[in-house]
Amino acid sequence: MHQTLLNSIAARSIPIITDFASQALSNTAWAFATLLIDHKPLLASISAEALRQITLCLPQNLACMLWSCARLLYADIPLLTSIATASIDRIDEFTFRSLAITAWSVAKLQFSDGPLLDALASSALKKITEFNPQALANISWAFAKLCVPNCPFLQSISAAAIRKIREFCP
Repeated sequence: MHQTLLNSIAARSIPIITDFASQALSNTAWAFATLLIDHKPLLASISAEALRQITLCLPQNLACMLWSCARLLYADIPLLTSIATASIDRIDEFTFRSLAITAWSVAKLQFSDGPLLDALASSALKKITEFNPQALANISWAFAKLCVPNCPFLQSISAAAIRKIREFCP
């Protein structure tokens, strides 16, 4: 990869990170996570600024930030807790994709936040018909990984998966 370029981008971003809007923070985290570049000083700066701006984050930014942490196994507990709280507050605004990404991310990080998982399950139940096969697989894996025995939720996922069985790839 272009490690020198990415290190330069990180070095230039850190001093001005307070100028980044919440979407720019999540996009930067996403870009580095997608490339599996675990630049700890940049992640710490993004985390600190995200904590400051957490109430301004849209659901997609929250899910993206959490996915980035999960992809890099960056378990900053104050950030994860703040994202969980902000997500609960805006859970009805989450798309099915953001719900699935959020569930996958907390499971990957083994961050078992009961209130967040309850909110994810409740919101997902309302939107279960919108879920595509990938989102169904991700959210069911997440709840299984975290050993969350939410029977009505798991039954709904099962029923939705059966209805969409032809859409699943072999």
